[in-house]
Amino acid sequence: MKTISFKNDISLMEISSPAFAHWKYIPKKYTCDGENINPPFIIHKIPRDAKSMVLLMDNASASEKCLTHWLVWNIDPVKQIEESSVPGIQGVSDFNIRKYLGPCQDSGTHVFQFRIFALRKKLTLDPTCGKYQVEKAMTPHILAFGFIAGFYGRNLKGSE
Repeated sequence: MKTISFKNDISLMEISSPAFAHWKYIPKKYTCDGENINPPFIIHKIPRDAKSMVLLMDNASASEKCLTHWLVWNIDPVKQIEESSVPGIQGVSDFNIRKYLGPCQDSGTHVFQFRIFALRKKLTLDPTCGKYQVEKAMTPHILAFGFIAGFYGRNLKGSE
């Protein structure tokens, strides 16, 4: 698996959700067992010179690789991403779709991470790009980074 390497001058952003707390259960509403819509997010400490943002949602517990459920780029540098929204250009997930796909595993509890990146420019990419192309294009332009993680498992207390 290829990882993003950061320069020393990357600052940290804060991302939170009114729907779930960091390292807590993601409500069923935001999964394929519920309404399957993206949760809302609040973002703080966005650099003043940010021109766009990228949001990646991955299942970090997937057995073979970190599966991408949602990727969006050219998000305006705003402090809030609304529930059930398309805040930018949606790319192709590891499920070969261009839309949000909430947690949807067969068994066990999985960790889902939402990573937000502030960039010094907008990306010029085709909407058919996947995570690899987006990460390659954005890496030299990253100003700041933040993430929030949550758990989901079917029929588990706290996931309702």
